[in-house]
Amino acid sequence: MKHILYFLLIVTALSACQNTKQKEEALQKASKSIDTSNMQLIKIEVENHDFEELGTVLRTSSYVQLAPEPLLSSIKEIRIENDRIYVHDATSRIICYDMQGNVIYQIDKKGGGP
Repeated sequence: MKHILYFLLIVTALSACQNTKQKEEALQKASKSIDTSNMQLIKIEVENHDFEELGTVLRTSSYVQLAPEPLLSSIKEIRIENDRIYVHDATSRIICYDMQGNVIYQIDKKGGGP
């Protein structure tokens, strides 16, 4: 009985590691296909979370208001590719939005492996 339990535990651990590796490979492929040649990084410091006044600092040609859920922590990177917005935040997840700001999917689960 012990041997069967150990076997099941090992199989479960290996399958969890495999899923994580597959997700990482898919993310690497997606990030390589994104064209960053005409992207520009603009760093803006906003005090007191007063986003109403951003219009006095920035001139926008268009913007997309993202869905309020899931909540985002510090954003590490934003990429736009094929009419989709990919947001990588500090909690090591990637959230994909359409151009209307609706969540399409998110990658945020971690496997049970080491």
